[in-house]
Amino acid sequence: MKRVLTALVLLPFFIFALWASNPYYWIGWVVAGTLLGLREFYALAERVGCRPDRWLGYATALIVLFAFQQQNAFLIVGSLLLLLALTLALSLFTAERFETVL
Repeated sequence: MKRVLTALVLLPFFIFALWASNPYYWIGWVVAGTLLGLREFYALAERVGCRPDRWLGYATALIVLFAFQQQNAFLIVGSLLLLLALTLALSLFTAERFETVL
């Protein structure tokens, strides 16, 4: 019920962001939705015993969103490859068990 009420309250702002001439309103909604979704995902992952790297996930999401907003193929592919390499390198040097890392 809480989510339905939140959706009803935020629906006019969402529609405004869709119809506004400034695309940054819509980008703000996408960023907020992405960060809130990641927050909920990480909370669920921690409940089942996984230990996600929250800061890396949030940073990755923001970099990928920025790259797609710029609509530059080199920036998109380059940032994804760099973040993949960084994630794999960091996972090599963690002392945690592989089954609990997310």
